[in-house]
Amino acid sequence: MFMMAAIGVEPEEQQRIRKGRQLIEDEEYAAAIEELSPPPGQSIRPASMLFYRGRALQVNGQGQAAVDDLSAFLEIQQKTNAYNLYGGWGWYYRGLAYNGLGDFERAVADLSRAIEHNSGVPDFFQARGTAYEQLGFEDRAAADRKRVVELQHM
Repeated sequence: MFMMAAIGVEPEEQQRIRKGRQLIEDEEYAAAIEELSPPPGQSIRPASMLFYRGRALQVNGQGQAAVDDLSAFLEIQQKTNAYNLYGGWGWYYRGLAYNGLGDFERAVADLSRAIEHNSGVPDFFQARGTAYEQLGFEDRAAADRKRVVELQHM
């Protein structure tokens, strides 16, 4: 689904990222988190590793850790002006993590940023609609649900 930028990424790191992605696809999130975590005393270096580990953490119910990894990922994306590389998915997964933490205003903000980057993804609108609903904005939630149906029938 996502492109892995290999520029400046060591072969061992590329292998770990590929394995972590496969574990995520296989819904083995705890194993993916372990695979994508750095050895003791080291920090995660490649942005793509932060992205995939953040994704696995979010799905595994570790919302704040997911927010931390995805925030670091998005910061690197901003510094390198590489937002389009992941088409809004970093914002989406961080928005889901905020939804899970009950921080619906931040979720709406991130999910809106995801939509700005790629307005053709029904999941982005579905998640934002859920956050709007939690905030009591039924009209906005309904508009997002309508957009989901439109996108699914294109």
